[in-house]
Amino acid sequence: MALQANGIISGAGRASEPEGWKHAEVKPAIQFTWHHTIPLDDLTRLWNGLINGGHWNAVDEYLQIIGFSSVQTTINELKAGKFQARRDELHTAIQWPGWNIVEGPGGAYREDDPGNGVESWYVPPGGSNGQRTILNRVKNAICPLIEKIPRTVRPEDTAIDAETAKRLAAELKNQRPSLRGKGPIEWNPDMWEQTREGRKDKNRDIWLTTPQWRARR
Repeated sequence: MALQANGIISGAGRASEPEGWKHAEVKPAIQFTWHHTIPLDDLTRLWNGLINGGHWNAVDEYLQIIGFSSVQTTINELKAGKFQARRDELHTAIQWPGWNIVEGPGGAYREDDPGNGVESWYVPPGGSNGQRTILNRVKNAICPLIEKIPRTVRPEDTAIDAETAKRLAAELKNQRPSLRGKGPIEWNPDMWEQTREGRKDKNRDIWLTTPQWRARR
């Protein structure tokens, strides 16, 4: 198990995506995936840095914004190094907050996958588009703070200074009412630009050549 009893995520450290998330169904089928706006590795580094630094106010805010229950009990058990019963659940919640996720083409169907880079999402001129706009704003506020966290080989060496932790806690608290409990942004063709037309089989719902998309800018 990658999440330890003290809360540190170690090893490869990648949790499974939440149960119950279902991809859109289209014909012919497209390979969809869940794209992290703030990269999974950055969320992990953020969490480990808060735990290592003992920044419990910021840990509280992170648990709140990802919608994890029994926050104070969880923090008490993490402090004591005795968090056991819900380790898989917490691991998934830390790395897969629904508000950070956008469903879109993946694998060979996406032209511009940034890998472990930060995503940006299209908002039409003059439009707010709710969660999309908020997500871009949160990303722009939080990612520069994450970049202040030193990259270390061992997760237990990751640390956040007190001032950065304080600013992270404040930003998470500000955005909590808008994001807590939000699920992923589902497949929306308006967010994507098709860059290559696929060729369909005349008699079956399959692609003979693969279409491609990229995120609309």
